[in-house]
Amino acid sequence: MMIKIRYLTKKDELDDLIHLSKEFFKEYDQHHPDFFKISKIDDNDVKSYFKKTLGRVAEKTVVALDGDKIVAYITFSIKERLPLYQLKRVGHISGLMVDKKYRRLGIAKKLLGFSKDWFKRKGIKYSYLETSSQNHGAIKFYSKNNFQNLRVQLIGKN
Repeated sequence: MMIKIRYLTKKDELDDLIHLSKEFFKEYDQHHPDFFKISKIDDNDVKSYFKKTLGRVAEKTVVALDGDKIVAYITFSIKERLPLYQLKRVGHISGLMVDKKYRRLGIAKKLLGFSKDWFKRKGIKYSYLETSSQNHGAIKFYSKNNFQNLRVQLIGKN
């Protein structure tokens, strides 16, 4: 199997990204049932999200392909911070998803590495991401790839 990593293009079929995105949110549903409503995710909203990263200078989607099939993606951007922060610009990884059949093959590490290299080329020293506190596999993966806890975000029912 030869996996190719590259930027998402206008020619790419987005149905694979819709499937992966729904799987992404479905996993989050398992961690907190009130957070997402998978049945209400509209395919056009997903397509619109990925299309908006096309052609933008500070926001990208990178895909991993097995032949013509998109089997993983990462989305990332540069965020401008409020003046009170010492770091004025940081990288933000908003999504990283690998099809279950393609996990443990090093694809996520390659995608993450791609984003880190892109951030470095843009002069960005730090990047951040969020994941569910119950997603122990992701936390372990990110820890192995030099991410550490910066803050804790808590949710409470009112």
